[in-house]
Amino acid sequence: MVTGLPFLLLKSSSSARVKVSGKSPYSLVDYRNTVKKLHQFFVDDPLVIEIVRDDRVDFFEWLRVDYRYIKGDKKHGKGVPTPLGKKSVLNVHINLSAYYTWLVEVHHFPENLIRSIRIVEPAPKVADPLTESEVKAMLEACNKSALYKNRNTRNTRPTAKRDRTIILVLLDTGARASELCGAKYKDLNIANSSMLVHGKGSGQEPKDRSWRHLYPERYFGPRRF
Repeated sequence: MVTGLPFLLLKSSSSARVKVSGKSPYSLVDYRNTVKKLHQFFVDDPLVIEIVRDDRVDFFEWLRVDYRYIKGDKKHGKGVPTPLGKKSVLNVHINLSAYYTWLVEVHHFPENLIRSIRIVEPAPKVADPLTESEVKAMLEACNKSALYKNRNTRNTRPTAKRDRTIILVLLDTGARASELCGAKYKDLNIANSSMLVHGKGSGQEPKDRSWRHLYPERYFGPRRF
């Protein structure tokens, strides 16, 4: 027997899902963005139990063809209406599937309506690795400030060692910038030159990664930090 939230209006039930999800801050922001799109499309705020598969198909077609978000300087009215990319539409599909899974498991909803709706997945992005000369150029750029046009000089940067270390750790571990910023002293193992990298999701186990093996010393000379 279906109980509880499916008999609430869409705005109430979807907002409740965001509040109880217990996900990482990144996931919560993503869920909230999906909920906003739902509210824009279902302006009459129907009961969740009344939304059929065809309504969801129409929703995804609207997202793909008609929906626009403002990209750029919204505050000063300089933003540009921009269609969603395939990856963004796929993210909405994933979020809604999680929402319906929750309805099925917790509130005995008949089925997950989203799983039968196919979305064209974007081609995976291929990242071009940095060349040795590009890495050396980045490390060299840490030593001096930008050129002062009025004096045609550069200053020695007091943070050069720190900045080189940041670049090398990112290159060696493959960590995201946010993961490195979130690292704590207890995550570092100086003895074997490794660190624990905590992923974006709250449920992900930290991974132990070395910061020496990807870029050996012969490329850059001995590291003195």
